[in-house]
Amino acid sequence: MLDAAPRGADFLRLMMLYAAFLAAGFGLKAIAKKWRPAPPAAHVRKGIEGPKDFKGPGIAAKFTVFFLFQTALLGLAFWWLPGLAFFFLVLFAFGAKEVTGLRAATYPVGYRFRPVTTYGLLGLFGLSLAAYLGFAADALGRAFPPSGGWPFLAFLFLLVAIADGYSQITGEILGGAKIVPRISPGKTWSGFLGGLVFCALAAWVGNRLLFRFPADAAFACLGAATGALAFFGDISASWVKRRMGLKDFSNLLGSQGGVLDRGDSLIWLGPALWAGYRLLQAARACASNG
Repeated sequence: MLDAAPRGADFLRLMMLYAAFLAAGFGLKAIAKKWRPAPPAAHVRKGIEGPKDFKGPGIAAKFTVFFLFQTALLGLAFWWLPGLAFFFLVLFAFGAKEVTGLRAATYPVGYRFRPVTTYGLLGLFGLSLAAYLGFAADALGRAFPPSGGWPFLAFLFLLVAIADGYSQITGEILGGAKIVPRISPGKTWSGFLGGLVFCALAAWVGNRLLFRFPADAAFACLGAATGALAFFGDISASWVKRRMGLKDFSNLLGSQGGVLDRGDSLIWLGPALWAGYRLLQAARACASNG
């Protein structure tokens, strides 16, 4: 368990881990660019996401949006739970705005608004954000003042970002069979497994740097499970978009799409985290009573 006194040093270690994986990601992207160049634009179906072209415009803008979003998420989760709650409220409000905007939209050709799945995804997004806050609020008083943050939650958010980035990078380098080509043509089995491996590695390193628990293997399994849940969240959002004939929910974040595009990897992890935490608390209670 983290102590209150060295939290500044622990946050610095968390950000150093983040920076290290970002730097390694840029190096691997350079390899991907040379190893497996992107196909001509004619090979990518209109309205459906395909392989990313690292030479195309908007890469700097995409990275800036990703970096600012992720840094805000990590910083607020680590230091200030009320700020994280406000940040989540803003995200959900913009996500609701995207959905209501889609209901009135008439584009592109073949577009059709699907109210059940779209509102269902928005509801799941809100439920997930509430689950993160519920977990943090319940666990917070056990280690830090209520006005503080919860480092373990920030650590999970970092793992989600690593799973997102490295699944794309390893898929671009290794290629191979597609997982769900009709839903997300850019996702391959090699990318999915690569994301799990790097996520497990990050969890193992993070435990050594931050939490210092003896169960390194358990943290590696936690990383792999987080990567899998992030993948299923991404696929769930992609399925909703493909049913409507869309690539992104909006262009609110520019080349990153909309809030629901940026936050889709979080939607299954929140409920799973809350359920796992409550089961663990119930198991501990039973063990103490027995």
